[in-house]
Amino acid sequence: MGGSLYPDHVIFLGTKIGVLSEGQSAVDFQAALHDAGRAPPKMLIVPDKGVLLSSSLTAGGEVMARCLAEVVGRIPDGSKVIYLSEEDEYELTHWEAEQYRQALDRGSARQTA
Repeated sequence: MGGSLYPDHVIFLGTKIGVLSEGQSAVDFQAALHDAGRAPPKMLIVPDKGVLLSSSLTAGGEVMARCLAEVVGRIPDGSKVIYLSEEDEYELTHWEAEQYRQALDRGSARQTA
């Protein structure tokens, strides 16, 4: 994956989605991120197997993961895809309205749990 496709992708799944390398385990992937001082992604692609979702993902995040899978699965091979820029991602993650919406999503997850 080359980047974020749409605003809700950024808000609910974060700006990075992990992809395991050939022969790499999820534990090794997470250890490498920890050693580098980086947080694990909320979504981890396991090529030719499936996707792992973080246990911290909210209900909204789970819906966005499914949405992303369906959107990506419909992009024809060889298509030119335009991703959000880092500036776009920054604006979204620091926009007060989106921070409020994320807080609402986290609150609803606690109420249904």
